Amino acid sequence: MFSDNMLSGSIPNSIGSMTNIKYLYFDENLLTGTIPETIGDLGKIVNLYLDNNKLTGEIPSSIGSLLTLKRLYLYTNFLMGEIPEEICNIYSYNPDFRTVLGANKLCPPYPECVPLNHLGIKENNEINQDTTNCNE
Repeated sequence: MFSDNMLSGSIPNSIGSMTNIKYLYFDENLLTGTIPETIGDLGKIVNLYLDNNKLTGEIPSSIGSLLTLKRLYLYTNFLMGEIPEEICNIYSYNPDFRTVLGANKLCPPYPECVPLNHLGIKENNEINQDTTNCNE
């Protein structure tokens, strides 16, 4: 477990070579940069926690190839752009899949497969995304 360890820097592209890993907990750190496209090579991953960091950029479309994924926590980062439609592959394949994406800068339209509560809901029932820089 690497949770809450003040880790900084970016997630290396070589993370994709950890093909047998099932649980990856990098939450509550100071990670920056983007989520590498190679994250989609983690073919046996069950839980991927990258929440509460300083990650930027878009969620890579390769995330949709992680069909064994049950938990994807990306909330409280600076992720932006649209959520890739490929995430629906996981929802279709794994009915137990849960993701938490709130408190980012993700832009609508959101994929129909993603339940609103997975996007983060504020007390006033608004989606908890900073859409200031989105082209609506």
